[in-house]
Amino acid sequence: MNFIGKLTIKSNQSQLTSVALLVVFILFTSCGRSVKQIVEDVNVSPTAYPIDLSDKLMVTLPPGFPQKDYNTFLETLPIELQRYGFEEIWDTDYHEMELKSVGIHDFTTERNQQKLYKDLGVRYLLDLEILDKKPIRISKLGATMRYNEINNNSPFVHSTSWVEGDYWIITRYKLYDLVHDEVIIEMQIKTSHNINHTVNSKSLKKDLQKLFEFIYTLQ
Repeated sequence: MNFIGKLTIKSNQSQLTSVALLVVFILFTSCGRSVKQIVEDVNVSPTAYPIDLSDKLMVTLPPGFPQKDYNTFLETLPIELQRYGFEEIWDTDYHEMELKSVGIHDFTTERNQQKLYKDLGVRYLLDLEILDKKPIRISKLGATMRYNEINNNSPFVHSTSWVEGDYWIITRYKLYDLVHDEVIIEMQIKTSHNINHTVNSKSLKKDLQKLFEFIYTLQ
């Protein structure tokens, strides 16, 4: 084998090694990304009554998502709320017929909220409103800073900063006490989700964790 042939093989091997390392790094960072959160605003009622976990709670499922994402909300929120002690949880999907039977199609009016309690016995309403959702876009300067961060630190030490490819959702959570006609807590939070722009159940769980951290300060 001549000298040029040896250089070509060595170059190809080096390129393959670089590609393999890049693939491993991408897979590792994709699987190992932690959920990032920023609480943008929170208001907790200082006069709220202690939550009675034996009373019925209804959680709204936000519209405007593909079926896969909608299912993530549906399969995550009720089960996670049970973990916080609520004994009976309704949602706007499985209990749609009950809502329609008493003429409730939304929760934007006080009248409908009161019908929810008086006609269906629901005391607590956890309403989710999606304010915004989009992937992170980073400028050239931001990309350079991110490159320096990666090269100055081990790739196995995960950064908690927001990075290109992060998909984040801003959600407003409002928990109502329908008996006392009061908003117990209103929280606006920005949370990262899956890099393929789908909803992450872990992110929803972390949202609820943060919500109940504030609620527990009342108890």
